[in-house]
Amino acid sequence: MLAGVPADGAIDMKDVVFDVDFYHNKYPDLQKAFNHDNGKLKAHWEKYGIKEGRACSDILDLTFYLTSHPDLVKAFGNDYTKAYDHYFKYGVKEMRQSSPTFNPKVYQAVYPFLANLTPAQLIWHYRNMGRPQGMIATMGFATLVPALQSIAPEQLVFDPDFYHNKYPDLQKAFNHDNAKLKAHWEKYGIKEGRACSDVLDLTFYLTNHPDLVKAFGNDYARAYEHFFRHGINEMRQSSPTYNPKVYQARYGLTALNPVQLMTHFMTYGRTHFMWAY
Repeated sequence: MLAGVPADGAIDMKDVVFDVDFYHNKYPDLQKAFNHDNGKLKAHWEKYGIKEGRACSDILDLTFYLTSHPDLVKAFGNDYTKAYDHYFKYGVKEMRQSSPTFNPKVYQAVYPFLANLTPAQLIWHYRNMGRPQGMIATMGFATLVPALQSIAPEQLVFDPDFYHNKYPDLQKAFNHDNAKLKAHWEKYGIKEGRACSDVLDLTFYLTNHPDLVKAFGNDYARAYEHFFRHGINEMRQSSPTYNPKVYQARYGLTALNPVQLMTHFMTYGRTHFMWAY
């Protein structure tokens, strides 16, 4: 079990899925009536909100839960109370999607380290650990990717913070001066086969592809040029932490071209605990 995640018997699911701040902030009528009175908000949810099919958190939206599952519509019509009861009796264990932003099957698939959690533990983890850290629980995140053609790959792959933090000599010499770090990379770092980001480590890129070693020897400048001319489009692994084929397959990002895929990882995936190796 992951550290800090309680056993099923210690989890009060109704308490976990109710988020009083979410409930208050989502509905203007509740803001006007109760103004952050948590006791009254909880009472309203239990007496009226469930019957009205409201959402009580980013985990449970009763209208979404009922209308998104045809078998529940057939069984319950528009009876949200019955849908609410079904969720706790069956829906949690069946790992049904229960809101536009929470699909437990996606959450578990996206983060393989959650594979051993029970459905209840998975929900607890998302509420208490995953969501506060920006972890995703639906596949809708792919729509966040812009057209990307406006971002040059050379600009995208250089991360001055990564470059600074990886090399003590650069920390001592430049102390977070991004312009000097970029100048060093272009004048010396490429030739030395350094790593400039999570997606490009020139020593790794050259030495892990035998055809490049055969063609270029230890000429990292030529390997750098190859990466942008051919390697990106060929979806070659370019660092220990970025294999575009793995990233694409793991998260179903088949609609993205190689540059978009790399941009997705750099601008979104790596900050949302998405693995690419």
